[in-house]
Amino acid sequence: MGKVTHVYENFSSEVFPGFYESPLYDSNMLYNFSEAMSDDKYQDWDFTPEGWKKYVNQTCMAWVETLKKSFIRNPLEIEIGELAGLDSPREYNFRTDRISFQITYDDTKLEDFVFNQMKDDFNQYLHEHWSSYDGFVSFVPNNIEDFLEEYYEDPEPLLDIILEWYIRVYADLNWVEEEVAGTAFERLAECTAPVDVDERA
Repeated sequence: MGKVTHVYENFSSEVFPGFYESPLYDSNMLYNFSEAMSDDKYQDWDFTPEGWKKYVNQTCMAWVETLKKSFIRNPLEIEIGELAGLDSPREYNFRTDRISFQITYDDTKLEDFVFNQMKDDFNQYLHEHWSSYDGFVSFVPNNIEDFLEEYYEDPEPLLDIILEWYIRVYADLNWVEEEVAGTAFERLAECTAPVDVDERA
C-alpha cells in the first residue's frame, strides 16, 4: 500500500506517563510552584477555571513535539504527526492517561522490518510485555506466530502494539520526559493565578 497515517494511542507509561503522580504533574507541583513564585506564605497559586485543561493540552502538545525530535535512529523514517487527543480514566486505579497522535509510515516496510528483519526482537518484546500473569489478562498474543495470525486477520487492533515497540526501541523517551517535565513551571505560569490561602480553605 505504501505510506499510511494511523492514530496511535499508547499503552505503556514509558511512552507517555500521564498526569497522575508523574513527572508531568504530581501532588507537590503546585506547592513547589507557589514557593518559587511568591515569598508571601499566605498566598498560593492554583489553576484558573480553564487552567487545568490548558495545562494538560499544552503539555500533551509539548510531548508530541519533543517526541518528533527524539529518535536516536529511525530506520523506517516514520513521521510523528499532530496530537489527536487524551483519554483520561474516571479513576486512576488501573491505568493512567493515554495520549494519541498521528503516525505516518510505510506499511509494507513496517511489516517487513518487524516480522522479518527484527522478528526475534519483536517476539521477545511480546513475551516480556504481553504475557498474562496474576492480575493482568493480556489481549495481545505473546508470541510472533499467534500475533501474525491475528494481525493478518485484522491488523488495525494490533498496529498500536507494533508502533509502540518501535517508539520504545528507537526514541529517547527519557530525554522526552526530562525536556517536557523541565518546562512544567513555564506552563503553570500561564495556567494558574495567585490565590489567598484563606480563599482556598
